[in-house]
Amino acid sequence: MTPFQKAYDLAKELGINFNEMMKEHLTDGYVFCSPDCFICAFDTSRDYGDYSELAVFVTLAVGNLDHFVSIDPLREKRKWLGFCREHNGEPHWIPYQRLRKRLATSQK
Repeated sequence: MTPFQKAYDLAKELGINFNEMMKEHLTDGYVFCSPDCFICAFDTSRDYGDYSELAVFVTLAVGNLDHFVSIDPLREKRKWLGFCREHNGEPHWIPYQRLRKRLATSQK
């Protein structure tokens, strides 16, 4: 089963309309698909009251996020990557620098 097929099945399991999600992400976000992963994400910010930091929020992912980081046009400026582990779960935030370092290490 391909990552795309797994993502489709996961969206269905979570009650997400996959076609609507794809339309939204192709219009206003990112869709990344490779033989190893499928990722949908939006540009966003992580707010701290009076200021915010540039972030990306992953809506649906199957596979390794390193692939997304490798093609992200804002990877040098982003501070955070956000995601929810389960449907309607609490957002989790990962420092984007950690993902960039992991990518750099894996490319050596």
